[in-house]
Amino acid sequence: MVITDHGTDAHARIGVELTNPDIRAARAALPDVLVFQGLEWNIPAAEHGTVFVAPNDDELAVLQEFEQQFDGTVTGTSAGTPANEAHAVAGIRWLGRQMLSGRTPSALFLANHPARRGIDSPHEIRAWQSADPRVAIGMEGAPGHQAASIPLPGGPGEARGYYAGEPGPESFPGYPLESYRTFGGFDWMTATVGGLWDSLLAEGRTWFITANSDSHTVWGDDRIRPPGQDTREYFDTTGRYGDPVSGGTPLHDRGDFWPGHYSRTWVGARHRSFRAVMDAMRAGRVWVGHGDLTDGLEVTVAGAERRHHAGLPRRAGAGAPRRGRAADGAHPPAPHAQRQRRPPAAAPGRRHRRADDRARGRPRHPHRAGHRGGRVLRGRRDRRHRRRAPVPPGRGAVLPAAARHRRQRQRPRQHRAPPGSRGQQRPVAGPVVLQQPGLRPGVLSRDASVGCWVAVCGPDGSSLRARAEVEHRVLGLGAALGGAPWVATHVVRAPTGGHHAGSLAATADAAAAAGLVAAAVGEEHGWAVVGDGGVEHAGGPAEHRGHAAASAAAHRDRTEGRVLRFPGQDELPALLPLADVVPTTVVEEVLRVDMPDDPALVLRTNGYVRLRLAGGRVQLPVTPWDDGEVCPFEQADSHPCCGGEH
Repeated sequence: MVITDHGTDAHARIGVELTNPDIRAARAALPDVLVFQGLEWNIPAAEHGTVFVAPNDDELAVLQEFEQQFDGTVTGTSAGTPANEAHAVAGIRWLGRQMLSGRTPSALFLANHPARRGIDSPHEIRAWQSADPRVAIGMEGAPGHQAASIPLPGGPGEARGYYAGEPGPESFPGYPLESYRTFGGFDWMTATVGGLWDSLLAEGRTWFITANSDSHTVWGDDRIRPPGQDTREYFDTTGRYGDPVSGGTPLHDRGDFWPGHYSRTWVGARHRSFRAVMDAMRAGRVWVGHGDLTDGLEVTVAGAERRHHAGLPRRAGAGAPRRGRAADGAHPPAPHAQRQRRPPAAAPGRRHRRADDRARGRPRHPHRAGHRGGRVLRGRRDRRHRRRAPVPPGRGAVLPAAARHRRQRQRPRQHRAPPGSRGQQRPVAGPVVLQQPGLRPGVLSRDASVGCWVAVCGPDGSSLRARAEVEHRVLGLGAALGGAPWVATHVVRAPTGGHHAGSLAATADAAAAAGLVAAAVGEEHGWAVVGDGGVEHAGGPAEHRGHAAASAAAHRDRTEGRVLRFPGQDELPALLPLADVVPTTVVEEVLRVDMPDDPALVLRTNGYVRLRLAGGRVQLPVTPWDDGEVCPFEQADSHPCCGGEH
C-alpha cells in the first residue's frame, strides 16, 4: 500500500514530515503490510503521478526535496509548455540520481489516470520513460474512483473513474473523444488494441500498468473530517486535515473503494519486502484485475528453440519465485484461492471471451498515439482453462514485439464491427492482465563496490591477436580476484614498440589484489594496483610496470580505454531505442559516427557491445546499420587475419 497526498506548498513545507511518523507507526503495528510513503505528483505540464521510494533513513528528505523542486503546483510549472515538460523530465532524472548516490534504495514513478484530461501527450510519456526507465515504469491502466459509477441513489451516479471530461486547450489534439471515457473501468490508452500502450510495448519500452484505488473518500464509509478542520485554510496552516470521526451515517455519494477492495495490482515479488516488490514492478511481473474475479495467471511463451515461463503461479508456496503479492491492498486473497484452477466467474447472463493482443514493430514518431501492428489473436481453451493463441505464419519475425492477455466482456452482436472494418483497433471492455515483453532495461551500476584498479602490461606486441591474449589474461585475473565489474584494454605506445595492456576494476582490496596478481602474471609482465590516491603496489619490469600503472589510472579516471566488460552488459536487449541508452545503462555519452542526431533511431546490439573511456566519461560509439537502426562501431568480426600484424 502506498500512502500519498497531492503536492501543495503546505504539504511540501510540513505535510510530508507530519505524515512520516504515522507511516512508520503503521509499519510497526502491521508488519504483514508493506506500507510505502509516496507523493501524488502534480506533473509539470501534465496530469498526476504516483512517486514513492523504498523506506530508509532518507525517505522523508528525498520526497520532500523532490516535491519542493519538481511539483507543478509548488513550482508554478503546471502549464503545458515545452519548458515545463522538460522540468518533469528533470524530476525523473533527479530521482534516478538519488538511487545512484545511495540516498534511496529505489524510487518509482507511474502516471495516474493518463487519458482523463488528455494532457498526457504521447511524446511526454515517451520522454518520461526515456528519462530514466528504472524510475518511470508505467501508468494506471485502470484508474481509481471506480465506485463513482454506482448508480443513484445508492452511489454517486457519475462516470467510472470520474472520466467525464472533454478536450481542453492543453489536450493533445490526436486523442479521440472516446479517450475521455473508461472501457470496462480501464483507461483508453490501455483498453485500445493497437493504442498508445501497445505502441510503447512494441517499441521495446518497459512500460507497465497498475490498477490503483486513488482512495480519498470511501463509498459507504461514515467518517468525516471534524468541522473546522476540514477547510483548505486549516490544511494550509497545519499541513494536514483533522483525523476523521464517525458521522453516524454511511455516505454513498463518494466515488472510492478501500485500497485492494475492488482494484488489485498483483506483483510477482521473489520475497515479501519493499525492495522485492519494487524490483518486480520494474521488471514487469505485474497483472491487474477488478472485483477479484481472477484467482491467478500463468503465461508461457513457446518458440521453436526455447520456452519461457513468465507467469505468476497459482500455487504459491513459501519462497516460491514470482509469487503474486497485492501491492494496493492490505492482504492478498486466501492461499486456497491461489491454488484453485477454475476460470474466472462470469456475471449472470453474460458471455466472456479471452483475447491475446500482440503488437510488433519499430518505434514510431514520438507524437504517435497508436500502433498499426496491433492485432487480436484468439485461440482455443483446453480442459484446464489454458488459452493458446499462436502467431500466424510469417508474422513472428519483426522485433521488438509484445503480447498482452485480456479477459473481456462479449459485446452484443449489433455493436460488433462489420466485416472488413478496423474494429479490432477500437476500445474493448475489461482488459485485466499484462504479460511483460521480453525486453528489459540495462542494469545501471556504478563503482560503489570497486576496491582498486589493476592493470597488466607485457611484451605482447600490438596486433589484434595480442590484444585477444591480453583480454583472456585480464578476464582470468578478474575471476581470480573474485569479481571485476569493469574490464578494459589499452593501447600502449612506447619507443620500444606498441603494446596492449589490460585493466580491471576489482572488488578486492588493494593488498589482496596485489598478492594475487603477483602470483598470476609472468615475470616478463609488469603490473600495478592503483587506488584513489595513486599507485599502491607494482611489480615486474620497470617499463611495463609504468605502462600498467598508467593504464590502471586511465581506467580509474575514465580517460582512455576500450571496455569489454561492464555492469548490465548481460541485460542489454537485442534492440534498444537509442534515446534510452544513456538513461538505462552505464553509458554516459553516445558518439554518433557519420550520422545525424535522430531521436527515433534504434540501437541493434547484435550481442556485442564494446564501450570507450574518454574525457572522464563512458562512451558508446555507434554507426548506421539499417533503415532507422544503428549498431556499435566495433563489431564482433574485428579479428586478426591469419594471425598477422595489423
